[in-house]
Amino acid sequence: MRWAAVCSKIVERNTEATTAAHAFDAATLGGARALGRDDLGRIAPGAKADLVLWRATSWRMTPLRDPIKNIVYNAADEDVDRVYVNGRLVVDGGKVLAADDGAILGALQAAGDRMWPRMAKSDWAGRSADQLSPQTYPDWDA
Repeated sequence: MRWAAVCSKIVERNTEATTAAHAFDAATLGGARALGRDDLGRIAPGAKADLVLWRATSWRMTPLRDPIKNIVYNAADEDVDRVYVNGRLVVDGGKVLAADDGAILGALQAAGDRMWPRMAKSDWAGRSADQLSPQTYPDWDA
């Protein structure tokens, strides 16, 4: 939402081109419309009970005057407290209940470790991972 609103303001050269309400509605009601689903994107009778609850007292969300502006422009994944999907709690206290973070992070790192040595085979110019994305600083040989 943040990037959609900010990029719109830049392209239009107008800070009022896309408001927080526009971005929030596009992400909720607009997403539901794009899927052809009247039962999504809103809190209403007959709608699916999909809710995201943010911490209002985090560093990013404080000071809190307009919650929608804070969510669109400031909130980050760490600010998500609870998520309900169709009424079922799937995130509690910022933790995905059905996920093993250690296993997921380990698998992601292992995938990267397998991918980086093979990148030259997939690049049109045969460039290595270090040529395509050099390390920020050289290795320290102390």
